[in-house]
Amino acid sequence: RESIDVLDVACGHGLYGLTLAQRNPRANVWALDWPNVLTQVETHADQLGVRDRLHQVPGDMFQVPLGGPYDAILVTNVLHHFSEQRAGELLARLAPALKPDGKIVLVGFTLGDENPADDPAPHLFSILMLAWTYEGEVHSIAAYDRMLTAAGFTTGRRHDVPGLAFRVLVADKAG
Repeated sequence: RESIDVLDVACGHGLYGLTLAQRNPRANVWALDWPNVLTQVETHADQLGVRDRLHQVPGDMFQVPLGGPYDAILVTNVLHHFSEQRAGELLARLAPALKPDGKIVLVGFTLGDENPADDPAPHLFSILMLAWTYEGEVHSIAAYDRMLTAAGFTTGRRHDVPGLAFRVLVADKAG
C-alpha cells in the first residue's frame, strides 16, 4: 500500500499509533480523544518525529464523525471502562470506518481460562474498574469474541505480550 491509514480510538498518550507511524513511514495516524488529551499526543508526535503524519479527531468516541475508511483501527486500554454491551456498541460504530480488508486491534487486560491465582492482574484490575467506573470490567476472551462478531468482525486472534498483563486481539472485518 502506498499509505496506511490508522485510527487510534481513545488514544490517550497516542504512543500506540505514533510508534506504528515511527516504524512505518507510510502510516498516517488519526488520533481520536478529547481536545485536552490531544495536546499531549502532539508533544509525543513531535518527539517521535511523526507530527506531519498525525491528524487529530477531537471529541467523544461514541459521537464524533470517524472519517475513514481506515486500514487499521486501534482500540487500546479503553474497553474495560464499559460494560460488554456499551463496549460492543463502540465496536459496532467502528466497523463501518474500517476498509473491507482492514484490521481492528484491541489492546488491554483480558480474562482467559486461567485460574485467577495464575493470572491475577486482570482479575485485580477488573475489581478496580468495577469500583472506579459506572459499569466497567475486564472482559473475557469469550466476551470479546461475542462483541467482535456482533459488530461485524471475525473473532479475535489472541497475542500475549511477554512480561505484560496486556493481551492483543486482532480481528478482520467479517465478510
